[in-house]
Amino acid sequence: MGLTGGIASGKSVVLKMFKNLGASTLDCDKISRDVARKGLPAYREIVKNFGKGILEKDGSLNRQKLGSLIFKNKHKRKILENCIHPRVIQQIQKKIKSHRSGLLVIDIPLLFEANLQSLVNRTAVVYAPLSIQRERLKKRESLPEKEIRYRLRSQWPLSKKKRLANFIIDNSGSPHETQSQVRLLYKKLFLKSA
Repeated sequence: MGLTGGIASGKSVVLKMFKNLGASTLDCDKISRDVARKGLPAYREIVKNFGKGILEKDGSLNRQKLGSLIFKNKHKRKILENCIHPRVIQQIQKKIKSHRSGLLVIDIPLLFEANLQSLVNRTAVVYAPLSIQRERLKKRESLPEKEIRYRLRSQWPLSKKKRLANFIIDNSGSPHETQSQVRLLYKKLFLKSA
């Protein structure tokens, strides 16, 4: 199953809940960081396209600088996606091919935007209202309000993703309420995958 949502909607928390229930999981944010490590082909393409100004002193990518560039500019965001996405998709396909049994949940932030639904048999969106996303972002990141707005606007609205998803996990309540929804969905999907 493909799991998606928006920035600070709680995808990582929900993915961990599925893992704790026994599902195999794959985090595409982690994969995108791995494929863009210093010295790798994606890293070289990123530096070639964005310049050395996006690097830390040790030569690794400064994700905050890169983020402030791409969240403001759709064209630059597309360039970055072209450097990373083919490699991430390749890793997803490898994981799917090697998966033998049980439920596999793949956290794919741009599942619908990048039209990757064909990689999975079901989709679920982790939903939280924009106001909650904004509050979580403020707590999690040390970003100015303007930067938070750019990041939230750079993604599809969760209302649109809700319409496309097979399942919706409402993560606007307590962790216990979210856990209950995840447990029910896990049971439903696990029976289908068994």
